[in-house]
Amino acid sequence: MVTVFFAEEWDLDVVTTLEFKSDGSMSYYGTVREPGSEVDLGYQFFAEGSFLIEEGRVSVPDFQYFTTMYVTSGSYAAKEELFESQAFLETGLMK
Repeated sequence: MVTVFFAEEWDLDVVTTLEFKSDGSMSYYGTVREPGSEVDLGYQFFAEGSFLIEEGRVSVPDFQYFTTMYVTSGSYAAKEELFESQAFLETGLMK
């Protein structure tokens, strides 16, 4: 699933992608692009791990989350420059 919206305050398109693969792995990431472009400038966050489907519900019990320092400011970086963040993990949003 991919969603794209224009962030007027940054003058950039924000792209959020959520992928569930048949091998039980998942990835969830946010990138930014010049408006109307298909080329990612960089990542705001990236998560990867495994998922389970039990009783019609999807859970993500095991994953790592990487981010830039200031996602809400429109910052982005190369994927390898993101740092691992425990703050998102502690919210329980991916459980």
